[in-house]
Amino acid sequence: MGLQLPKLASGLALGASLSLLSQNGAIDIVSEPSILAINNKESSIYVGETISVKTSSNMDKNGNKDDNYKREDVGLTLKVKPRISNDNKVTLEINTTLEDVKTTKTNSGNADTTKKEVKTTAIVKNGEAVILGGLIEDKEGITVNKVPVLGDIPVVGGLFKNDKKNIRKRSLVIIVTPYIIPKSKDLTYVRNQLAELKILEEKYLNQS
Repeated sequence: MGLQLPKLASGLALGASLSLLSQNGAIDIVSEPSILAINNKESSIYVGETISVKTSSNMDKNGNKDDNYKREDVGLTLKVKPRISNDNKVTLEINTTLEDVKTTKTNSGNADTTKKEVKTTAIVKNGEAVILGGLIEDKEGITVNKVPVLGDIPVVGGLFKNDKKNIRKRSLVIIVTPYIIPKSKDLTYVRNQLAELKILEEKYLNQS
């Protein structure tokens, strides 16, 4: 089986639409990673970061504050298991997990974490995309409203300002596009094909 570029009506239109939405600020493309998987074997990729989370605070006998922290991995884990059929189609078993740190419990010493998971199985042609949704992130923030000048006065400034907690929801959409690598070719060949697809996509976007 040889690698085939997606049809203009699907692959290019999807890529161009995403690029256009990103330019207009309607969406934010967080990451565009790639993963190499063996037929009928699960592969995974992690996109995120490790952060320090305060778990508790103690006061020693001298009155000094001692904060305790732990390392927490937050981000997206994508696991995919492809199965290639003779008709140039790919069955994808996809498992996505989104983990984040929400707040910190002061007394219990345990961080509040959120975990959202989506599992699905899809059958697509070589080069066609699978779109996954349903992953919602809740981001907490604090907005400070204060009277100019008066709100900055030490001690009494607190009388002229207030803090408002707000929660911002963000919907995360994952797009998975499988490409079959023929045995007679290597990964460099695939990257060249994808680079050509990117050029065609940009031309398609400029003409629309």
